[in-house]
Amino acid sequence: MGHRKAQRNPCRSHRQGPHSRLAGRLIRCQRRVALARGVLAIERLLRRLWPAFGFFGFYLALALTGVFAFVPWPLQALLLAATITAGALSLYDGFEDFSWPRTLDAARRLERDSGLAHRPISERDDVLVGDDPVARALWQLHRQRGLPDKFRIALPRTGIAARDPQGLRWYLLIVVAVGLVLARKRHRGAAGLGL
Repeated sequence: MGHRKAQRNPCRSHRQGPHSRLAGRLIRCQRRVALARGVLAIERLLRRLWPAFGFFGFYLALALTGVFAFVPWPLQALLLAATITAGALSLYDGFEDFSWPRTLDAARRLERDSGLAHRPISERDDVLVGDDPVARALWQLHRQRGLPDKFRIALPRTGIAARDPQGLRWYLLIVVAVGLVLARKRHRGAAGLGL
C-alpha cells in the first residue's frame, strides 16, 4: 500500500460539512497541533540556551554578591569579555543546526502524547496510490477512523540534563539565590544609612 505525504494541515478532513460534528474536533485538533508545536519549540530552544544561561547567570551571581567591589576594574572587564565570548560561542554552537519544529513533528508529538495508534492526525492527508482492492479497503478503514474527543500534550522535556551532566544548573540557581539575598541586604543597609 503506497501513499504519499501532503505537508499542509494534518487535521484537515475531506468530509467537512457546514454542520458536521467533525468540524469541532478538527478545530480542537488544529489548536492542539499548534500547542504541540510550541512545546516542541520550547524543548529545542531551552536545550540550546542552557550553556549561555550558565555563563551569564554565573556572572550575574558574582555581580549580585558584590564581589566586583573588591576586584580591580581591568579584571572586571576581562571577566565580562570572557563571559560574553563564552556565551556567544555556546549560542553559536547550540543554534548551528537548529530548526523550528514542523507541523508534522507537532502532529506526531500530539499523537504520541495522546496515545493515538496508527497516526490519525499526521497521516490524515495521505493519498492512496495504486488500484489494489485490498489496499483500497484497508485505506477506507483507516480513513473512517475519527479523531478522538480529547487530546493530551505532555509538558516540555527540555533535555538540559544531557547537556549538563554534572548538574551545574542547580549550583548556579543556589549562587544566584544567595546573590539576590546579599544584594537585598546591601540595598536595605544603604537605604537605612540614607545613601
